[in-house]
Amino acid sequence: MKKLLLLIVFASSCGFALASVPVSNGLVMHLSADEIPDVSPGNTVGVWPDSSGNGNHGTQLEASR
Repeated sequence: MKKLLLLIVFASSCGFALASVPVSNGLVMHLSADEIPDVSPGNTVGVWPDSSGNGNHGTQLEASR
């Protein structure tokens, strides 16, 4: 408990703010693992859809990875 209190005091003295989670305001890209189509062990991921609605989909340029 003392370590936690010390961490909070240190963080507040350094100007850190504890953000509320999950962040949803101002997202440019939101990648969600449960949105990857046809994912299974051993398969590559070619496209990771952007769940933010901005169309910033993650894409794999090298098929071997």
